[in-house]
Formats: sequence, structure tokens, C-alpha cells
Amino acid sequence: MMATAHSAAPHTLPSAAMYFPPPRRSGSTLQPPSVALGDSRRPCVELHKPVWVIDYDSDEATITGEIEVDTSLFPHHADFAIGVELKSPTGLGSSSIWRSEWNHDGPNNRPASFIQLGQRLTVDESAYTNVTMRLPRALLPASQQSRVFTLSCCAFLVDDPRVKSEMNVAKFMVVRKAAPAPVAPAVPVPTVVRVVAPPCEEAVAVSTGKSAHGARVWMGKKAWGKVAKW
Repeated sequence: MMATAHSAAPHTLPSAAMYFPPPRRSGSTLQPPSVALGDSRRPCVELHKPVWVIDYDSDEATITGEIEVDTSLFPHHADFAIGVELKSPTGLGSSSIWRSEWNHDGPNNRPASFIQLGQRLTVDESAYTNVTMRLPRALLPASQQSRVFTLSCCAFLVDDPRVKSEMNVAKFMVVRKAAPAPVAPAVPVPTVVRVVAPPCEEAVAVSTGKSAHGARVWMGKKAWGKVAKW
């Protein structure tokens, strides 16, 4: 059924979507791929979200979820551990040597691992715990890209790891936001100052007080060196 869903996926989807099938129906409710329902032979794995969106400059992605194990698989009061393994079926590129990361609770826990399991709560024949994965930047997708991860889980006896439950697998996707578009620096706009020249003053002609013949004219009459008599 899962292969049919993969083969029917349109070619326009990104390659990561081929590893991220649509939600499956479980009874009357939709079951996302981040939830792997368990039974008496397999643990139940339920991640809190199927898709985790991180900022463009994030150096870490924190993934959380819960695990339930049926303790009737093991002898009464026997010590057992809950183990998980993280992989990426979409790959991390040829330059990466990362293949997987695993850890488990109990006395052999790896404290340096970025996968950690919390304290257990046991009720009747069920043991509950939480899982936290702090994915480092090296495992995260690039800007505007996505990456699919699978989280496998099983429980096993501490004294004899060959006695174990069946494996159950949940999937989730990490998506990185696009970086903001660069903002061009503001260019100062030159201010154009229009200088309006003052109106030209009318030229005032100053009469020389002489007639065309060069004689002095005084009040319309010729004057020969003295004021003309009326």
C-alpha cells in the first residue's frame, strides 16, 4: 500500500515528498506518518508534529515525541531498555559521513548523543517515556529545502538484547524557511534647488539735456550760457 502511494505521487513534487507519504487512515481518524501505532509486540511512537519548520538561520532543530512500550513482552521485573535510531532516507549529500544516530535509556545511555529519552512512567503493563532530538546544523536542510527523517524504536532486555520487541518506525520532515531578500541601501536623492532670477530692472534712460544740434535746451528753449528770459 505504501509503495502504491509512492508510485502514484506526481512528478512535480520534490524528491523529499517521495519519502513522506500522505496520512494513513486508522479507523475513522487520519494517522500522520509521524505517528506509528504500536501493539503488544511493537512500541508506539508518536512525534508531536509531522513537519517542523525552522528559521533560515537556525543552527538546531528540536524534535519531541512520546513512546509507549508494552512491558508484557519481558519477564516480570526484568530490566529492559528503550532504544531509538534516527536516519535520513533522503541523504545529506556526498560530503557527509553521517549515517545514523542512536541511543537508549537505561544504564548504557549515551549522554553525548543529541537523542535523549526521559524518565519512564509505568502504569500496569505499559511504560511511557518522551524522546527529544536536537538535530545539529550539519543534518538540517538548506534554505527553502526540506529533509525527511525516520525514527525507529524497539525495546530489549538489558541482560540479553536478543530478547526484543519488533521495530516500529515514525517519519517527520524538517523544512527551513527562506532567507529574507537583501534590502538595498537607501540612496540619498539630490535636492534640486531652483534659483529664480529677480526680474530685470527696467533701464532708465537719462537724458543728457541736449538737443540733436548739441545746444542746451532749458524748458523747451535754447539757452546760450544763461537762462533764457521769459
